[in-house]
Amino acid sequence: MMTSVATSGYAVLCRVCGDKASGFHYGVHACEGCKGFFRRSIQHNVKYRVCSKGDECLIMRINRNRCQYCRLKKCLAVGMSKDAVRLGRCPKKCKPQGLLMPSPPRSPAGDGDTSTLEDSQMKTEQLILSIHEAQKKTLWDWGILQCRSYNLLSQVSDNNNNNGDSILATRSKIINNLITNNFTASITRIISFAKLVPGFLTLDKSDQITLLKQGSLEILLVRLAHYLNTKEEGAKLIESCGSACQMLEECGLTSLKEIMLDVVDFAHKFKSLGIVTSEVGLFTAIILLSADRPGLKYPQQIEPLQLQVIQALQSQVMHNHPNDRSVFPRLVTRLSDVRQFSVINSDKMLNIFDAGK
Repeated sequence: MMTSVATSGYAVLCRVCGDKASGFHYGVHACEGCKGFFRRSIQHNVKYRVCSKGDECLIMRINRNRCQYCRLKKCLAVGMSKDAVRLGRCPKKCKPQGLLMPSPPRSPAGDGDTSTLEDSQMKTEQLILSIHEAQKKTLWDWGILQCRSYNLLSQVSDNNNNNGDSILATRSKIINNLITNNFTASITRIISFAKLVPGFLTLDKSDQITLLKQGSLEILLVRLAHYLNTKEEGAKLIESCGSACQMLEECGLTSLKEIMLDVVDFAHKFKSLGIVTSEVGLFTAIILLSADRPGLKYPQQIEPLQLQVIQALQSQVMHNHPNDRSVFPRLVTRLSDVRQFSVINSDKMLNIFDAGK
C-alpha cells in the first residue's frame, strides 16, 4: 500500500483534487485516484461527455468523480502529461511548498485524531463547494448593461442630431435609469447569494439585514471587478474607460465617473492576485459575514461563520496557487480597499439611485 508523500510532518496534496498525494505522477504530485483516472483517460483516449455546467466544475476530493470532463480538464491544467514522468521523485527545488498541509499526529490510542482531521477537511471542502455553487447561481451578466447602454445611447444620437443639450439630458436620464435598474438586479442576486451561504439564514433576522445593507456594495464591487478582469466584454469596458468618463462628465454625472474610476482602479489591483471564481465567492462570503458591522445584535454568532470561510479561502488559495504564498495575505489586504470604497461611494450611489427613480 502506497503512503502519501510527506516532508517534515507535512503531507503534500494532490494538485488536481486536494487529496493527499501518493507520489509524483505524470509530472505533478497527485493522489492514487487522480493518477489512475488520468492514466485510463489517456491510455484509452476517452472522450468524456461535455460538462453541462459550462466547464466550471470545482474539482475536489468529495466530488472528483462527479464530472469527468472537468476532472480531465483540471488534470491537464495543472500540468499532467502522458509524456511526463509517471512515477518518481521530484527534485527538492520543484516541490510545491504551497501544497503542504499538516500531517495528522500519530496516536497510540488509534486513528481518532486522523478521523477528526479528515472530517474537518471534508467540512471545509463542502463549504467551498456550497459557496462556489452559490456564486455561480447568482452572478449578474454585466454584458447586458453594456449592450443596452450602447443601443439606447446610439438611438439618442440618431434622434437628436441637431440639439446637443437635448442629447446630453436624455443620455443622462438613460444612464441613470440603466445604472439604477442594473444595481437593483445585482443587489437582488447578492441577497440570493447570501441566503445560499451556509449559516447565514441561521442568524438573527435584523443582523441578516444589517450585513446585507452594509456589505452589498462591497460585494458588488468585487463581482464587477472580477467580471472586468475575466470577461472579454469587461476588458473592452476598461479599454474604453477614458471615453466613457468623458461622456459622463459631459452629461453632468461626475459622481458616476468617480465611482467608475474607483472600480477600474480596484479591478487592476484585484487582477494582480490572479484569483479564480471559487476564491471570489469565498472572498465575498467573508465580506458578507463581517462581524464588525455597526448595529449588529449578535456579532458573536457571526464570527465563527466568517472564520470558517476564511479558513476555507486559505485552503483554496493554497491549492490553486501552490508556488506563491503571498496571494492569501495580499487578498486579505484587499478587504480594507473594499471597505474604503464603500465608505467613499455609498452616498454617491444612493444619489444616483434616487436620480434614476
